Amino acid sequence: MSTLIQHVSVIYHDRIEPNCYVLFEACIQEIGSMAQVPACDHVIDGTGLLLSPGFIDIHTHGCGGKDTMDGEAAVRHMASLVVRGGTTSFLPTTVAATPADLHAALTGVRAVQTQASKGANVLGAHVEGPFLAAPYKGAHEEALLLNPNYAIIEPFADVVRV
Repeated sequence: MSTLIQHVSVIYHDRIEPNCYVLFEACIQEIGSMAQVPACDHVIDGTGLLLSPGFIDIHTHGCGGKDTMDGEAAVRHMASLVVRGGTTSFLPTTVAATPADLHAALTGVRAVQTQASKGANVLGAHVEGPFLAAPYKGAHEEALLLNPNYAIIEPFADVVRV
């Protein structure tokens, strides 16, 4: 079933176009001026509202009391919350942790990424550590920092491969 949002201002990368319509069914089918509105059974009045593309958050450790490091259920919960603020895709972000804890977190991220879920899309993971220099560690626990070593990240290849 198609839906039409009418009288909405559409945000483009270089301008805001006032008094438009947006026709969609699962995805946007057409955007145009209110001077040429197609017929549609389901109409939403967008007068006074802005319509923008969805946001992509490339660095999200957690939200709603959940953390990427807590695995699949936490990432699924995060996806259901961030979408409410207009984020349509995101990268759950890890912290410096033991290789076993990182593997568990990335396995959870991958599960949400590859299975249908309600909420924002998981595009992959932002792996923040453990390969950080101590002077630039920020809030990461120094005892968990490691020197770069392929043998440590090799087991992650199956859970992060696209």
